[in-house]
Amino acid sequence: MATPGIKPKKRNKKLEKSQEVETVVQTSNLEKAGNSKKKDINIKATEDEHREFKIYAASRDMTMHDLFWKMYDFYKANNP
Repeated sequence: MATPGIKPKKRNKKLEKSQEVETVVQTSNLEKAGNSKKKDINIKATEDEHREFKIYAASRDMTMHDLFWKMYDFYKANNP
């Protein structure tokens, strides 16, 4: 039975976390496996530019995302 009036010690989560051992394997950025996490890329465009880009993508049955990456791949291939 617990002793009345005595509180158990609180866990020190920061200390426990700092005592965990992590194994880190370093690789260069070019050797990393495909990263499935998505990050936002923000650009500023006027309303007209946005509308034109969206219409251009839709007229080719593409999303704006797909059109952007297709353009980027084309640019990389033609501008080494």
